This record gives sequence, structure tokens and C-alpha cells, in this order.
Amino acid sequence: MIVGEVANFVAYAFAPTILVTPLGALSIIISVMLAHFILKEKLHQLEILGCVMCIAGSVIIVIHAPQESPINSMPESTVNENRK
Repeated sequence: MIVGEVANFVAYAFAPTILVTPLGALSIIISVMLAHFILKEKLHQLEILGCVMCIAGSVIIVIHAPQESPINSMPESTVNENRK
């Protein structure tokens, strides 16, 4: 769990927040799948529907995320932030 949070924190340095946050939410789906296969928990229809909706929502957000230009220097990043 600690490794996952560290990886999530590092991801914010390399990707925009609008991409990292929905993908971080997919950890819930991974937990559900691990519980189903490892702990032999039964998944109900609403749980499966919730997982499908979470995956679909994450995909839609990532597809429609705004494009960002690469930052080559620190002063350039502050200029871009002031424009927003």
C-alpha cells in the first residue's frame, strides 16, 4: 500500500492531475479483482456494474483530457501556470 501511494505521488510529477487521479481510482477495481480470485469472494451484479462503470469513466476522462505541451525549463512552467 505504501509503495502504491509513493508511485501515485511520483506520477503527479510526470503526468497531469486529470490523468493520474482517475487511474489511481482503478486501485479499487484491482482490490475487487484480487478479493474475487484470491479470497474467493462472490461478486454481485451491482458490484460488477460498479466496476464496469468505474473503468468506463476512467477511460472517458483519459481520452478527453486536454493536451499539454511539454515543459523544457522552469521559467516556462511558471509562464504556463500564469496563463491558466
